[in-house]
Amino acid sequence: RGWRGRWWRNPQDQRAANMDRDSMMERVQGFRVMVEDKISMFGEKGREFCQDINLRKILVSRNFDMDKAACQLVKTLEWRIKDEPEKIVCPACQRDPFSHCMKQVGLDVCERPVIYSCFAPATNRFDLEATRCHIIQVLENTFREHSKGNEHHEKDQWLWIMDFHGFALRDCDPCMATMAIDLMQHYPERLFKIIVLDAPFIFGTLYSALRMSLDERTANKVDFVPLWQMRSRLAPLLPPDMLDWLHAETSVNRGQRGSCCQAGHDPRGVASWVSSPGYWSVAPLPPPEISSSADRNNDHNNA
Repeated sequence: RGWRGRWWRNPQDQRAANMDRDSMMERVQGFRVMVEDKISMFGEKGREFCQDINLRKILVSRNFDMDKAACQLVKTLEWRIKDEPEKIVCPACQRDPFSHCMKQVGLDVCERPVIYSCFAPATNRFDLEATRCHIIQVLENTFREHSKGNEHHEKDQWLWIMDFHGFALRDCDPCMATMAIDLMQHYPERLFKIIVLDAPFIFGTLYSALRMSLDERTANKVDFVPLWQMRSRLAPLLPPDMLDWLHAETSVNRGQRGSCCQAGHDPRGVASWVSSPGYWSVAPLPPPEISSSADRNNDHNNA
């Protein structure tokens, strides 16, 4: 238990966890007083966004530096009012549901949303603006559903499993990576962990450059996991049905035919999530005759 806790807990999360609720609320209320004039500049939308939970996250993300937190709050409010992210829909996935592969597939052991993405099945992943819209739509839908009546810090974060199968030289686009990093600034302390799964050697060069632009808090949330260690390394985080689903999904995306796929693997996610009232779908479901992304890739190759 101790090993698991040390491996997955970030130092800054530990500091926030050690702070008792009253002390945290004091800081949040002090921050609210400080930024009240700034919040009022944004009218009703500003007041609606600036709930205690969002102010707390911004404070934690800026290591309780109120000046830096205030600056980030203004940038986020400006972005939310200008871009209206809650209304954004991925245009590429409206035309072709296979354009991107990034979706919520269930919950981890702490009931955090688990989002899975993979390069190989995405047929339109090089369009910067469409990819930005897709990420926003996924995150907005996820947090809208999981923030309902939720006051638990663990549950309002998300775990991102980024499967690098299919990653190629063309994917080494610093503009795409910078876009994602900049976008995450508007979702402070929402990211729990990124699992970089099965990353190829060529990604190392890109990540080395990106690593310099990440603060230590964010960099500590990135873990590289080889495919062969996936089940053992992720066992502390994922329930058994999610581990089974992930094994099946990674096999399907790699074109492997086996018992896991024949047993009726659902690419939408684990059964408990797909059948739950909170289930949502970022894009229309694939046609019934196409049971997996691997089939889709084979259709393109045979065309």
